[in-house]
Amino acid sequence: MDRYLRGARLWPDGWTKLRVDFVPRLPEIKPVTDIYRPVLTRFGFVSPVKDEWLHETLAVVDDRPASEVTGPELALFEGRLRERLGAVRPFTVTVGAAVAGRCGVLLDIAPEDEFQELRHQARDAVVEVFGEDADDYEDERPRISLAYGTALGDSRLLQGRLRSASGRRATLTVDGARLVEAVQDRKQHEIRWQELAFVPLGGAG
Repeated sequence: MDRYLRGARLWPDGWTKLRVDFVPRLPEIKPVTDIYRPVLTRFGFVSPVKDEWLHETLAVVDDRPASEVTGPELALFEGRLRERLGAVRPFTVTVGAAVAGRCGVLLDIAPEDEFQELRHQARDAVVEVFGEDADDYEDERPRISLAYGTALGDSRLLQGRLRSASGRRATLTVDGARLVEAVQDRKQHEIRWQELAFVPLGGAG
């Protein structure tokens, strides 16, 4: 395993970014995450994600800092998100078990189809308001990061410990997304945010 916050993943100094995130309900995901936390704390090359910062990123305004987004642009972006996400019906997904990857520990999200559609709608809203260059987020399989890699380490050993801890899974309700201003904390190996708006899916609430 290697560090997560390095190379192309590092934002320029002083930047925060506008993002659209799915944030799971803690009562739904904690039965899984609580099982793995005692394992993660034994390995010095990973930093567990705190409960309040568990998320899956759907879209990012990637080509400019949040400070350069004007008030009218932000209002227009939120409006586009509400239109596009309002066309998606709430659904559920399953997460788990934990997998030690190249730069962190992940909880896979399945099935992918509805979640990918939610992601595409959020990214289309980014392009509509900020242009094609603003959407440069990697189109990877959806997952929730449980820990970030902080140094070189033996992923196989960590994976063995995680597998022994549990194969438990959890069902998550996906009924909205959060428009946030996110910051990278390189010293704490943490990604935090300030929530700007909750955007419900169609029929949620």
